[in-house]
Amino acid sequence: MMLMNKSLVIIYIAPTILRYKVIKSVRHLSNTNQPVWNEYSYQNMTDIDLLMSDLLQNIPRYTQFELHLDSSYLQIKSLDLPDEKLKLHEVILYVEASIYKLFQLSVKNVCFDYVDCLEKPKQIMVAICDHQYVNDWLDIFAKYNVAVTFIGSDVGSGKVNFLPWRVQQQKKQRLQLTIIVVSFIGIFCCLFCYWWIQAQNKLDYYSSQVSQQQNLQQKLIQKLSNYLPNPSLSQVQIQQSLELISDQLPDAIWLQSFTYALHTITLTGHSFSYVEITNFNEQLSQHISINRSQVNSVATNANQLLFEMDIKLNEQ
Repeated sequence: MMLMNKSLVIIYIAPTILRYKVIKSVRHLSNTNQPVWNEYSYQNMTDIDLLMSDLLQNIPRYTQFELHLDSSYLQIKSLDLPDEKLKLHEVILYVEASIYKLFQLSVKNVCFDYVDCLEKPKQIMVAICDHQYVNDWLDIFAKYNVAVTFIGSDVGSGKVNFLPWRVQQQKKQRLQLTIIVVSFIGIFCCLFCYWWIQAQNKLDYYSSQVSQQQNLQQKLIQKLSNYLPNPSLSQVQIQQSLELISDQLPDAIWLQSFTYALHTITLTGHSFSYVEITNFNEQLSQHISINRSQVNSVATNANQLLFEMDIKLNEQ
Protein backbone atom coordinates (compact mmCIF):
# COMPACT_ATOMS: atom_id res chain seq x y z
CA MET A 1 0.00 0.00 0.00
CA MET A 2 2.88 2.35 0.78
CA LEU A 3 4.28 2.01 -2.72
CA MET A 4 1.07 3.36 -4.17
CA ASN A 5 1.67 6.78 -2.52
CA LYS A 6 4.06 9.37 -3.83
CA SER A 7 5.24 10.63 -0.45
CA LEU A 8 5.68 9.34 3.08
CA VAL A 9 6.79 10.83 6.39
CA ILE A 10 8.41 8.52 8.94
CA ILE A 11 8.61 9.83 12.51
CA TYR A 12 10.50 8.18 15.38
CA ILE A 13 9.10 9.41 18.70
CA ALA A 14 11.23 9.57 21.84
CA PRO A 15 10.14 11.23 25.12
CA THR A 16 11.67 14.68 24.31
CA ILE A 17 12.84 14.49 20.73
CA LEU A 18 11.48 13.51 17.32
CA ARG A 19 13.45 12.22 14.37
CA TYR A 20 11.67 12.37 11.05
CA LYS A 21 12.35 12.16 7.34
CA VAL A 22 10.25 12.98 4.31
CA ILE A 23 10.28 10.59 1.36
CA LYS A 24 8.95 12.67 -1.51
CA SER A 25 8.71 9.81 -4.03
CA VAL A 26 8.50 6.29 -2.67
CA ARG A 27 8.49 4.66 -6.11
CA HIS A 28 11.77 6.26 -7.19
CA LEU A 29 13.59 5.92 -3.86
CA SER A 30 17.13 4.52 -4.31
CA ASN A 31 20.21 3.98 -2.18
CA THR A 32 21.84 7.09 -3.63
CA ASN A 33 18.81 9.25 -2.98
CA GLN A 34 18.13 8.68 0.71
CA PRO A 35 16.24 11.45 2.58
CA VAL A 36 17.89 13.29 5.47
CA TRP A 37 16.81 12.68 9.07
CA ASN A 38 15.65 15.78 10.93
CA GLU A 39 15.45 16.23 14.68
CA TYR A 40 12.88 18.23 16.58
CA SER A 41 12.80 18.80 20.34
CA TYR A 42 9.43 19.13 22.02
CA GLN A 43 7.89 19.35 25.47
CA ASN A 44 4.22 18.68 24.87
CA MET A 45 1.62 18.06 22.16
CA THR A 46 1.38 21.80 21.44
CA ASP A 47 4.92 21.69 20.09
CA ILE A 48 3.95 18.68 17.97
CA ASP A 49 1.01 20.66 16.59
CA LEU A 50 3.36 23.48 15.53
CA LEU A 51 5.67 21.00 13.83
CA MET A 52 2.80 19.47 11.89
CA SER A 53 1.58 22.90 10.79
CA ASP A 54 5.00 23.81 9.38
CA LEU A 55 5.67 20.37 7.93
CA LEU A 56 2.41 20.11 5.99
CA GLN A 57 3.20 23.35 4.14
CA ASN A 58 6.23 21.74 2.49
CA ILE A 59 4.92 18.28 1.58
CA PRO A 60 2.22 17.04 -0.82
CA ARG A 61 -1.33 17.03 0.44
CA TYR A 62 -1.93 13.27 0.40
CA THR A 63 1.26 12.33 2.22
CA GLN A 64 0.97 9.42 4.62
CA PHE A 65 2.59 9.20 8.05
CA GLU A 66 4.19 6.40 10.03
CA LEU A 67 4.78 6.90 13.75
CA HIS A 68 7.40 4.67 15.37
CA LEU A 69 7.23 4.81 19.16
CA ASP A 70 10.19 4.50 21.48
CA SER A 71 10.21 1.35 23.60
CA SER A 72 9.65 3.47 26.72
CA TYR A 73 6.04 4.01 25.61
CA LEU A 74 5.35 0.27 25.42
CA GLN A 75 4.88 -2.61 27.81
CA ILE A 76 5.54 -6.04 26.36
CA LYS A 77 4.80 -9.50 27.75
CA SER A 78 4.45 -12.99 26.35
CA LEU A 79 1.13 -14.84 26.32
CA ASP A 80 0.61 -18.58 25.88
CA LEU A 81 -2.18 -19.53 23.50
CA PRO A 82 -4.54 -22.44 24.20
CA ASP A 83 -3.89 -25.79 22.55
CA GLU A 84 -6.97 -25.40 20.36
CA LYS A 85 -6.40 -23.57 17.10
CA LEU A 86 -8.02 -20.13 17.27
CA LYS A 87 -9.32 -18.00 14.46
CA LEU A 88 -8.23 -14.38 14.04
CA HIS A 89 -11.17 -12.84 15.88
CA GLU A 90 -10.86 -15.48 18.61
CA VAL A 91 -7.18 -14.60 19.15
CA ILE A 92 -8.10 -10.91 19.43
CA LEU A 93 -10.77 -11.69 22.01
CA TYR A 94 -8.36 -13.96 23.91
CA VAL A 95 -5.68 -11.24 24.01
CA GLU A 96 -8.24 -8.63 25.04
CA ALA A 97 -9.43 -10.85 27.89
CA SER A 98 -5.82 -11.38 29.04
CA ILE A 99 -4.77 -7.70 29.18
CA TYR A 100 -5.63 -7.19 32.83
CA LYS A 101 -3.98 -10.47 33.84
CA LEU A 102 -0.75 -9.49 32.05
CA PHE A 103 -0.49 -5.76 32.83
CA GLN A 104 -3.02 -5.10 35.63
CA LEU A 105 -4.59 -2.44 33.41
CA SER A 106 -8.08 -2.17 32.01
CA VAL A 107 -8.33 -2.89 28.32
CA LYS A 108 -10.30 0.35 27.95
CA ASN A 109 -7.21 2.37 28.93
CA VAL A 110 -4.72 0.81 26.51
CA CYS A 111 -4.18 0.11 22.84
CA PHE A 112 -2.82 -3.36 22.17
CA ASP A 113 -1.42 -5.51 19.42
CA TYR A 114 0.57 -8.72 19.22
CA VAL A 115 3.12 -10.56 17.10
CA ASP A 116 3.88 -14.25 16.78
CA CYS A 117 6.81 -15.71 18.66
CA LEU A 118 8.98 -17.64 16.21
CA GLU A 119 10.69 -19.70 18.91
CA LYS A 120 7.40 -20.85 20.44
CA PRO A 121 4.53 -21.34 17.97
CA LYS A 122 1.95 -21.46 20.78
CA GLN A 123 3.11 -18.14 22.23
CA ILE A 124 2.64 -14.51 21.18
CA MET A 125 4.20 -11.23 22.29
CA VAL A 126 1.57 -8.74 23.47
CA ALA A 127 2.40 -5.02 23.50
CA ILE A 128 0.31 -2.21 24.95
CA CYS A 129 0.46 1.57 24.85
CA ASP A 130 -1.49 4.22 26.70
CA HIS A 131 -4.78 4.77 24.91
CA GLN A 132 -4.88 8.49 25.63
CA TYR A 133 -1.36 9.02 24.29
CA VAL A 134 -2.21 7.31 20.99
CA ASN A 135 -5.43 9.31 20.72
CA ASP A 136 -3.53 12.59 21.26
CA TRP A 137 -1.41 11.85 18.21
CA LEU A 138 -4.41 10.75 16.16
CA ASP A 139 -6.30 13.92 17.12
CA ILE A 140 -3.49 16.08 15.73
CA PHE A 141 -3.47 14.21 12.43
CA ALA A 142 -7.27 14.30 12.28
CA LYS A 143 -7.10 18.08 12.79
CA TYR A 144 -5.01 18.43 9.61
CA ASN A 145 -6.89 15.66 7.79
CA VAL A 146 -3.84 13.54 7.03
CA ALA A 147 -3.60 9.76 6.95
CA VAL A 148 -1.70 7.69 9.50
CA THR A 149 -0.91 4.16 8.35
CA PHE A 150 1.20 3.04 11.29
CA ILE A 151 1.63 3.92 14.95
CA GLY A 152 3.60 1.32 16.83
CA SER A 153 7.05 -0.16 17.24
CA ASP A 154 9.30 -3.11 16.52
CA VAL A 155 8.71 -6.05 18.85
CA GLY A 156 10.87 -9.12 18.48
CA SER A 157 10.69 -10.37 14.90
CA GLY A 158 7.70 -8.24 13.94
CA LYS A 159 5.94 -4.94 14.35
CA VAL A 160 2.97 -4.00 16.47
CA ASN A 161 0.52 -1.46 15.12
CA PHE A 162 -1.85 0.13 17.61
CA LEU A 163 -4.20 1.28 14.88
CA PRO A 164 -7.30 -0.95 14.64
CA TRP A 165 -6.02 -2.67 11.51
CA ARG A 166 -6.87 -6.15 12.73
CA VAL A 167 -10.47 -5.11 13.35
CA GLN A 168 -10.58 -3.50 9.91
CA GLN A 169 -9.13 -6.65 8.39
CA GLN A 170 -11.74 -8.71 10.19
CA LYS A 171 -14.50 -6.38 8.96
CA LYS A 172 -13.11 -6.68 5.44
CA GLN A 173 -13.18 -10.47 5.66
CA ARG A 174 -16.73 -10.35 6.99
CA LEU A 175 -17.70 -8.00 4.17
CA GLN A 176 -16.16 -10.35 1.61
CA LEU A 177 -17.97 -13.29 3.19
CA THR A 178 -21.21 -11.31 3.19
CA ILE A 179 -20.74 -10.45 -0.48
CA ILE A 180 -20.13 -14.12 -1.30
CA VAL A 181 -23.20 -15.22 0.68
CA VAL A 182 -25.38 -12.50 -0.85
CA SER A 183 -24.10 -13.40 -4.32
CA PHE A 184 -24.86 -17.06 -3.69
CA ILE A 185 -28.34 -16.18 -2.44
CA GLY A 186 -28.86 -13.94 -5.48
CA ILE A 187 -27.79 -16.71 -7.86
CA PHE A 188 -30.02 -19.20 -6.04
CA CYS A 189 -32.96 -16.77 -6.21
CA CYS A 190 -32.40 -16.28 -9.94
CA LEU A 191 -32.28 -20.05 -10.48
CA PHE A 192 -35.37 -20.48 -8.31
CA CYS A 193 -37.23 -17.82 -10.32
CA TYR A 194 -36.15 -19.51 -13.56
CA TRP A 195 -37.31 -22.92 -12.31
CA TRP A 196 -40.55 -21.40 -11.03
CA ILE A 197 -41.24 -19.74 -14.39
CA GLN A 198 -40.49 -23.00 -16.21
CA ALA A 199 -42.78 -24.93 -13.85
CA GLN A 200 -45.48 -22.27 -14.20
CA ASN A 201 -45.26 -22.46 -17.99
CA LYS A 202 -45.59 -26.25 -17.86
CA LEU A 203 -48.51 -25.94 -15.45
CA ASP A 204 -50.23 -23.46 -17.76
CA TYR A 205 -49.64 -25.76 -20.74
CA TYR A 206 -51.03 -28.85 -19.01
CA SER A 207 -53.91 -26.82 -17.56
CA SER A 208 -54.83 -25.70 -21.07
CA GLN A 209 -54.62 -29.32 -22.27
CA VAL A 210 -56.87 -30.47 -19.43
CA SER A 211 -59.30 -27.65 -20.18
CA GLN A 212 -59.42 -28.69 -23.84
CA GLN A 213 -60.03 -32.32 -22.86
CA GLN A 214 -62.79 -31.27 -20.48
CA ASN A 215 -64.44 -29.16 -23.17
CA LEU A 216 -64.20 -32.08 -25.59
CA GLN A 217 -65.65 -34.41 -22.96
CA GLN A 218 -68.57 -32.06 -22.36
CA LYS A 219 -69.26 -31.87 -26.09
CA LEU A 220 -69.18 -35.66 -26.38
CA ILE A 221 -71.47 -36.05 -23.36
CA GLN A 222 -73.87 -33.55 -24.88
CA LYS A 223 -73.81 -35.40 -28.20
CA LEU A 224 -74.31 -38.71 -26.41
CA SER A 225 -77.24 -37.36 -24.41
CA ASN A 226 -78.90 -36.20 -27.62
CA TYR A 227 -78.09 -39.41 -29.48
CA LEU A 228 -81.14 -41.65 -30.01
CA PRO A 229 -80.15 -45.13 -31.23
CA ASN A 230 -82.43 -46.93 -33.69
CA PRO A 231 -82.29 -50.58 -32.61
CA SER A 232 -83.61 -53.37 -34.82
CA LEU A 233 -86.73 -55.41 -34.03
CA SER A 234 -84.62 -58.38 -32.97
CA GLN A 235 -82.61 -56.24 -30.55
CA VAL A 236 -85.79 -54.86 -29.01
CA GLN A 237 -87.32 -58.34 -28.62
CA ILE A 238 -84.14 -59.79 -27.09
CA GLN A 239 -83.87 -56.95 -24.58
CA GLN A 240 -87.54 -57.12 -23.60
CA SER A 241 -87.45 -60.93 -23.39
CA LEU A 242 -84.43 -60.96 -21.11
CA GLU A 243 -86.06 -58.40 -18.82
CA LEU A 244 -89.33 -60.40 -18.76
CA ILE A 245 -87.68 -63.76 -18.06
CA SER A 246 -85.50 -62.19 -15.36
CA ASP A 247 -88.61 -60.82 -13.63
CA GLN A 248 -90.66 -64.04 -13.90
CA LEU A 249 -87.94 -66.64 -13.23
CA PRO A 250 -88.56 -68.35 -9.83
CA ASP A 251 -85.79 -69.19 -7.38
CA ALA A 252 -86.15 -72.94 -7.94
CA ILE A 253 -85.32 -72.70 -11.66
CA TRP A 254 -82.01 -71.77 -13.24
CA LEU A 255 -81.48 -71.44 -16.95
CA GLN A 256 -78.80 -73.15 -18.98
CA SER A 257 -79.26 -71.55 -22.41
CA PHE A 258 -81.14 -68.76 -24.18
CA THR A 259 -81.57 -69.05 -27.96
CA TYR A 260 -83.28 -66.43 -30.07
CA ALA A 261 -84.73 -66.82 -33.55
CA LEU A 262 -87.11 -64.39 -35.20
CA HIS A 263 -90.10 -64.03 -32.82
CA THR A 264 -89.10 -67.28 -31.09
CA ILE A 265 -87.06 -68.00 -27.96
CA THR A 266 -85.90 -71.42 -26.83
CA LEU A 267 -84.96 -71.91 -23.18
CA THR A 268 -83.25 -74.86 -21.49
CA GLY A 269 -82.76 -75.12 -17.79
CA HIS A 270 -82.88 -77.13 -14.57
CA SER A 271 -85.26 -77.39 -11.63
CA PHE A 272 -86.02 -79.63 -8.66
CA SER A 273 -89.80 -79.34 -9.08
CA TYR A 274 -92.05 -80.06 -12.05
CA VAL A 275 -94.65 -77.72 -10.54
CA GLU A 276 -92.22 -74.81 -10.68
CA ILE A 277 -91.64 -75.48 -14.38
CA THR A 278 -95.37 -75.50 -15.22
CA ASN A 279 -96.03 -72.39 -13.11
CA PHE A 280 -93.18 -70.56 -14.87
CA ASN A 281 -94.63 -71.56 -18.25
CA GLU A 282 -98.13 -70.34 -17.30
CA GLN A 283 -96.82 -66.98 -16.06
CA LEU A 284 -95.02 -66.40 -19.34
CA SER A 285 -98.10 -67.42 -21.39
CA GLN A 286 -100.21 -64.80 -19.65
CA HIS A 287 -97.85 -61.92 -20.49
CA ILE A 288 -99.09 -59.48 -23.12
CA SER A 289 -95.92 -59.61 -25.23
CA ILE A 290 -95.96 -63.43 -25.53
CA ASN A 291 -98.23 -65.17 -28.01
CA ARG A 292 -97.60 -68.68 -26.81
CA SER A 293 -95.36 -70.55 -24.36
CA GLN A 294 -95.06 -74.32 -24.05
CA VAL A 295 -92.83 -76.90 -22.43
CA ASN A 296 -91.42 -79.20 -25.08
CA SER A 297 -89.74 -81.76 -22.85
CA VAL A 298 -88.88 -82.58 -19.26
CA ALA A 299 -86.20 -85.17 -18.50
CA THR A 300 -84.83 -86.50 -15.25
CA ASN A 301 -81.10 -86.06 -14.66
CA ALA A 302 -80.03 -87.48 -11.28
CA ASN A 303 -81.93 -85.39 -8.70
CA GLN A 304 -82.74 -82.61 -11.17
CA LEU A 305 -85.24 -82.04 -13.95
CA LEU A 306 -83.91 -80.89 -17.32
CA PHE A 307 -86.51 -79.00 -19.35
CA GLU A 308 -86.81 -77.28 -22.70
CA MET A 309 -89.47 -74.76 -23.63
CA ASP A 310 -90.35 -72.54 -26.61
CA ILE A 311 -91.70 -69.01 -26.35
CA LYS A 312 -93.50 -67.41 -29.30
CA LEU A 313 -93.36 -63.61 -29.18
CA ASN A 314 -96.02 -61.29 -30.52
CA GLU A 315 -95.03 -59.37 -33.62
CA GLN A 316 -94.65 -55.65 -32.90
